[in-house]
Amino acid sequence: MGRTKATLELEGRTFLVRVVDALRRGGCDEVVVVVDRSNQEVRLEAEQLGVTVLENPHPGEGPITSLRLALSGLSTDVDGIAWLPLDHALVDDNAVRRLLEASTVSGAPLTLPMYGAKRGHPAVFRRTLFPELTDPALDGGARTVVHRHLEDACLVAFDHPGVIEDIDTPEAYDRVRASLEASGSTQPLSAAEAAELLLATSSAGGTAAVATLVGAVDGTRLGARLARVRESGTGDLAGHTSRGQLGSVPLEEAAVRLLDEAILDGRAPDGVRTVDLAGGAELYIEIRRPIRELIVVGAGHVAQPMAHLGALLGYRVTVLDDRPDFATQERFPDAERLVRADFSDPFADVSLHERSHLLLVTRGHKYDYECLIRALRTDPPPAYIGMIGSRRRVRATYVQLVEEGFDSAALERIHAPVGLDIGAETPEEIAVAVAAELVMLDRGGRGTPLRQVERVAERFFSDTP
Repeated sequence: MGRTKATLELEGRTFLVRVVDALRRGGCDEVVVVVDRSNQEVRLEAEQLGVTVLENPHPGEGPITSLRLALSGLSTDVDGIAWLPLDHALVDDNAVRRLLEASTVSGAPLTLPMYGAKRGHPAVFRRTLFPELTDPALDGGARTVVHRHLEDACLVAFDHPGVIEDIDTPEAYDRVRASLEASGSTQPLSAAEAAELLLATSSAGGTAAVATLVGAVDGTRLGARLARVRESGTGDLAGHTSRGQLGSVPLEEAAVRLLDEAILDGRAPDGVRTVDLAGGAELYIEIRRPIRELIVVGAGHVAQPMAHLGALLGYRVTVLDDRPDFATQERFPDAERLVRADFSDPFADVSLHERSHLLLVTRGHKYDYECLIRALRTDPPPAYIGMIGSRRRVRATYVQLVEEGFDSAALERIHAPVGLDIGAETPEEIAVAVAAELVMLDRGGRGTPLRQVERVAERFFSDTP
């Protein structure tokens, strides 16, 4: 290429940033970048991206040396790897996600993307192939391992050429740049990909919205799609990314505004709607958010009726506790998940998101506090954080939080003591009070007795005119 491919740019992002972003957003738990020891510019950029960086002392001996170096540092609990060369910079996170899911479902030792009759990248190797990849006697590199296992491989078909586009010459680079500038987007978004994007994003704790053009205008075509995605763990517009194109810059700008508004409006229901825009354009908008979850931390007496009521209200219920004898299916038949938790890192196996409703009912103040700290630092924040406890216990918690540097806005997000004031005393009554508060907040109620709201007797039977 005449220069380091990692620093080349497409649509304002370097090859390195594009590849790391695709792997990370596509579902890889860890991203490892192997660099030439002599190229400190690439190493510095990789470190700024927060990935694991390894230096290859022998890059001239072929790509297999970099792959082996990466494999040598993996922990024993890694199930597999997605290997993505830097010159395949048109691969996006949707492609990575599809391949990882196909690998998991099929159990195949090797998963490859296909465009037509051509195989592409990334290649997903399961752990069973690691010994072959690291064998010093291997001749021909990873390609040899791929050919050995083609009959057993899971092949995933794609309807765009991004997975096979190898940008390794100046001519290829110029051609791809010109194509992107002409189209305004890396690739179109098919109906199947849009449906998969909605499902995969919401399942992972994020929110996705897709606009489909059902009323076309000049320069556009019916059926064109544009998606906006907010991954789990991002709470503002800076965390929104786009997929697809509509064919008109003003139309796409208007669609992005509509989709972002829908994503940011936490009270907006899932589902579909149509929007008429100026000039005759009409958009069909679909939005899918994470399922509403009730996460009950602590498996004591209050947790049992709370899990039951949560399920009745349509929440997906998860119960966490560090005591295996308490968090059992017999005690919590309505819970979808029972998690053996370590309260020093309580949500290691539970993803908090904008539709998480968190109830802290552990057996001790210190456990509640550890959970509370982590919940308050989640972005976007959970929809609800409730903590049981007496006035004294709650006050002590607030004092600790202030000492930790939390401001009054953070304290306002905590519902403590938890529930509405209905005079509850028994575990079942406390659960009803909490459930009532959840409904009130979700529906925008005020918690006022309906008798006082409607004042039927006063309105219709009073002697006063």
